[in-house]
Amino acid sequence: FGMAKAFSIVCKDCNRQFRSAAEVQAHAEETFHTNFEESTEQILRLVCKTCGKPCRSKEEQELHSKRNPGHVDYVDETSKQGEVSYKPGDESAAKPLGGAAGADAMDVEDDDAELKKALLMSVGKDPAAAAEGGGGGGGGRPP
Repeated sequence: FGMAKAFSIVCKDCNRQFRSAAEVQAHAEETFHTNFEESTEQILRLVCKTCGKPCRSKEEQELHSKRNPGHVDYVDETSKQGEVSYKPGDESAAKPLGGAAGADAMDVEDDDAELKKALLMSVGKDPAAAAEGGGGGGGGRPP
């Protein structure tokens, strides 16, 4: 029974995917969405050969091609991405696939705890209260 690696964080309110806790926090602040989960689904990275724009989905690729006639060739760089970033404020595409050599289950548990803490903080909840079973306080943002 291995633990599946999280490659994205999905907003269950709108189904948008994110790579890092920083992206989740920005989305939560902008939209007031509060329902996020880890996902094993990778965010696509389809790079337009004409202008270099990275598209995160087939829909975004199609929209880019429609808005920019002639932009029809893309390079799929999805496999070059890493796992979701568990570090609050980390704007990068996260860790390399597979993690560091010799990483063990404790590292995964520590990463999971960091992600959960960052997700709770991103929606205005207190991680300490949530750990005690208190649900983390109010229903999202303060008045």
